[in-house]
Amino acid sequence: KRTSLSMGEIMTIDVFVERYKDMESILNDVLEGTGANKKSSNKEQELNSRISGLQKIVSDLEKEKEMIKRVDEARLT
Repeated sequence: KRTSLSMGEIMTIDVFVERYKDMESILNDVLEGTGANKKSSNKEQELNSRISGLQKIVSDLEKEKEMIKRVDEARLT
């Protein structure tokens, strides 16, 4: 069982985190655009749930990355 990720895998996680942050910001922009016309429409609720889904994925990936860093540091000492 492997306990650590390679540098390439950590960089891949970073790329995903950045992509999700970009998506989140795009969804927020879309949300502001639609929210101005209709308050709490189904579309808005759908976008909100997508945004929270993305936020959870981002935070999970960031936690995973921190854990990996700690494991690697512990292994080196």
